[in-house]
Amino acid sequence: MPRRLKAGIWAALFLALAGCVPWLLGRSAVAPGVADGSSTESPRRTTESPFETAVAAGTAGRGEATPKVPAPPSIAELRQLCGWPWLGAFGPECLGALENRYAREPALGDESFYSRPRIVFDTAMLGRSVTWGEVFEDPVGTLARVEDALGRPECHAAEGDFRFDLREACVADDMARLAILRRECANLLWNLGYANEESPGTWSEGSHAVFDNLERRQAKWDLAVDRANGSDDTAEYHPRRERLEDAWLGAMWRAGKCRALPRESLNALGPFFGATAWPQRVPDTGLIETAARLGSEWALSVVLSGGARGGFAAGKLRKAPALPVDDATLAELQSARPVLAELLRMWKNIGGLAWGAAEPERSEAHVAMLAHALAALEVAAALGLHVDGDAVLRTVSGRASKAQVAAAMVRAPRWLTEQGWTVVVAAGEDGGERVFESPDQVRGEDPWGQWWDADRVSVWPGPSATPAG
Repeated sequence: MPRRLKAGIWAALFLALAGCVPWLLGRSAVAPGVADGSSTESPRRTTESPFETAVAAGTAGRGEATPKVPAPPSIAELRQLCGWPWLGAFGPECLGALENRYAREPALGDESFYSRPRIVFDTAMLGRSVTWGEVFEDPVGTLARVEDALGRPECHAAEGDFRFDLREACVADDMARLAILRRECANLLWNLGYANEESPGTWSEGSHAVFDNLERRQAKWDLAVDRANGSDDTAEYHPRRERLEDAWLGAMWRAGKCRALPRESLNALGPFFGATAWPQRVPDTGLIETAARLGSEWALSVVLSGGARGGFAAGKLRKAPALPVDDATLAELQSARPVLAELLRMWKNIGGLAWGAAEPERSEAHVAMLAHALAALEVAAALGLHVDGDAVLRTVSGRASKAQVAAAMVRAPRWLTEQGWTVVVAAGEDGGERVFESPDQVRGEDPWGQWWDADRVSVWPGPSATPAG
């Protein structure tokens, strides 16, 4: 089995404890090589764009060579074509270049333009990430299909119930794309100084009613530039300035897409709020959570990554979990969808990290989330399923102590053996291969930290025929 750990756990942990970056292992579980010797790579940053797909589809079978898709323009090229990003005054050539660069990017939340961290989301945890081009593709048709589905009671997928069997019939992926579009546009337009909402769930018709706060955007840009200019290191300044311009150009491109939407795209839909739950400006999460319960991997990724946390549902503060996490559901998923079961176990503990939680509760939540995150990645690797390790471990990031991480490294293999998996530690300088088939064989005094850090831990369907060492 190919191994995928890209960075040492303890090195990453040191950075997290220093408060510099979230604790990430950088691990991506991908399918191992198939019979013909090929392999499946993580699609997080290499997803084919809608433009590339259209080019390939338009020439296939006609005896013509597929045109080479132009490479995305550099930031320097965009700077020449587009001028100041905050103005948003982009000509046709600039817009074409922006489309080429940003339509193919994964639709991930951007902290640069959001006032609340809780509305940042990640669509890449399970399967491939939806791209921004796909999110903004055919908004009229997407809205019509979702409205039709929400006219059928079974497509509401009530809280506490998964209905994966209705994923296609209830256009769950269209729901997810529309929910991501509504969330992005509501937050992005507000934070860039645009507004055209007349009342809860109703956006005004026509661009004449749009309030365009140019001064607010310029002030936001100037502040960001001042921060970049504050770097004393010349070598650090240039990449920081480039990241700034990249973020702004992408955001302004998306803002232009949002302003061109039919107003109905952001209105109240079915039993859900409009895009912002005005006047609180909290994005309604009901549509994305419904899509998740219907089995959309994009929507599941958003909810499991915490991107739907803290939202409102049906006009009331959430009192029930967005996804079923009861013992009966998890037991049912354990055999059919074991990776999802582990991710749900990880996610259900996130409440223990809330502000104000007692330290024992926070400690237990850290250990449980880390353990189930490790278990999910190992099971995905064993089954050849794509799960993005960065997205999973970003969810469990935080200032976990070294003792909590060490406890999770023991709990994960112990839990996996309880679920019927065989945990294997590859041979190393400290001896031959070790095989663990039952929880009592997993001892805390063994050097699990070193084994995980050396990427020697893997799981296999059990029981193994190899005796434990």
